[in-house]
Amino acid sequence: MRRFLSKILLRGNRLSSKLPTIIDNRSENTLLATLSRLLNHAHRLGVATGTFEVSSLLALEGRWQLAEAIRLVMGDETTRRTKEELIKVLQRDSDRSIEEEKARDDRLTGLDAIREHLRDNRLAVRVYAKAKFHAKCYLVDSLETSLVDFAVVGSSNFTRSGLSQNLELNLLTTDQIHIERLRQWYEDIWGESELVNDVLLKVIEPHLAEYTPFTAYARSLHAFFAGREKLQDDWEANESVIYKMLSKYQKDGYHQALGIAEK
Repeated sequence: MRRFLSKILLRGNRLSSKLPTIIDNRSENTLLATLSRLLNHAHRLGVATGTFEVSSLLALEGRWQLAEAIRLVMGDETTRRTKEELIKVLQRDSDRSIEEEKARDDRLTGLDAIREHLRDNRLAVRVYAKAKFHAKCYLVDSLETSLVDFAVVGSSNFTRSGLSQNLELNLLTTDQIHIERLRQWYEDIWGESELVNDVLLKVIEPHLAEYTPFTAYARSLHAFFAGREKLQDDWEANESVIYKMLSKYQKDGYHQALGIAEK
């Protein structure tokens, strides 16, 4: 039994000793890489962030699902907002983030898992609207076999740029006294925030909707020809042979048919 516990403790110590203490996103020293490793040993993850993008979870695809539960509390670090304003920002930023991910991978691998975790609250997202929220913190409750928990505190928002692109400054700690106080702080903030899973689900659902081949073809044609068609008045006046021959009621019927076709 002692030998077994010694091996477990040694494995936890090796993990902590190999991880960087300062994480700044320079070279390979990214918060994305650190979280990817920590999530292999995570039971729960708690995140506090000024801004949030769905793409941060997609960047951690295959890793974040290893945690039994993820809690995320966000605000807006630029100005104080009401809950309603925060929700609008969350909707706008989440939709933009998903559209950007489509450019990288139009299959949106991982988005369906986010939807399912939001539905059953394994992923819980809340907004803090009492004051401008500028905090960034990552609390990793490890599996029992790891014996040591982790926390990252610094400047990185839970966004793709915050995890891997911006020059940031974050501190990784395994000091259990500090981590326990961070937990107490996090629970206080969590209790003062409001759940917005339903809002995120409304943003995500349209991106996962399935369309018939004809609908996809028609939308593709519409996008391709948008802005390329000739002005209707110019065509009627200068190019059409038949339009000039139509009577008034026939022209009215023609324009009405055009309106129906456009819709």
